[in-house]
This record gives sequence, structure tokens and C-alpha cells, in this order.
Amino acid sequence: FKTIQDQHGLNGGHRLLLEVAAVLHDSGTYVSHHAHHKHSAYLIENSDIFGLSQKQQNLVAQVARYHRRALPQPGHEKYAALPSKEKNVVNKLAAILRVADALDNSHGDLLRNAKIFVKNETLMIEHPNNIYAVGEAISLGRKKDLFTKVFGLDVKLI
Repeated sequence: FKTIQDQHGLNGGHRLLLEVAAVLHDSGTYVSHHAHHKHSAYLIENSDIFGLSQKQQNLVAQVARYHRRALPQPGHEKYAALPSKEKNVVNKLAAILRVADALDNSHGDLLRNAKIFVKNETLMIEHPNNIYAVGEAISLGRKKDLFTKVFGLDVKLI
């Protein structure tokens, strides 16, 4: 979030929404692993999350919804109902969450202290353990699409 502040132009309130989405994005697995991203969105939308307004919860739900599989689409009812400014926020936060989720694919914290920087239109993720992060590299290849689309930056694990 901090590394690409110039690209996304979001504020601390948006960072909080991203953090909440990051914590809750897999909550739908308690309902079913199949389509858990959709179950997560439902649970977030229909819960009382202390400190968040319903509008904020809906944004968090949409960010969690798009942490895997399909990208945000105009044909997705709840996404389509958002004002364009909020769609933009969801796109940016979901793009960041997808990359972060890919980098923790094994849930082994392999890239915890990675050095992240932008160089030559590429978000570089540098870490000495990257040779052990095969699952993370594969997942990143599948999930960086929204990030590249939204920010115009490729993403590489080096």
C-alpha cells in the first residue's frame, strides 16, 4: 500500500479497509471452500463489524469478493451498484489484496520481510527466500492481472 502510494492516491481510511479485507478475505471457507470468496463477501456484508459503517463494510465485502477468481465486472450486481468512485477504490484495494494473497499462498510467511519497490514500471518483490516460494510465484502469476490492469505495473518476485 505504502510503496505504491503515488499510483493509488488512497488514504489511511482506505488502508484500514484493505487491512480488514485482508483479515476477513478467507472467512467464507468456514461456509465452504467452493466459492469461498463469495461466502466471505456475504458474511462481511451481513455482520456487524465494530467501527465500520455499512458503506465501509460493503466496500470491504467487495474487496474480499475479488481476492481470487473473477475480476470485478459490470455484470456483477453488487459491484455494478457501487458509484464509480467506490468501484475505483474496490479495484485498487482488490488488486493489492490479490497480490498480497498470492505472496502468502503457502500460508508459511515465506516472504514476510520482502523488500518491495517500483522499478521500470514493475513492482519488484525481492526476498532471499523466493527460491522456496514456488507456490507463491505460481499464484502471483495468476493473480497479478488486476494489479497490472489497475496500476499499469507488472509484478515480479525476484
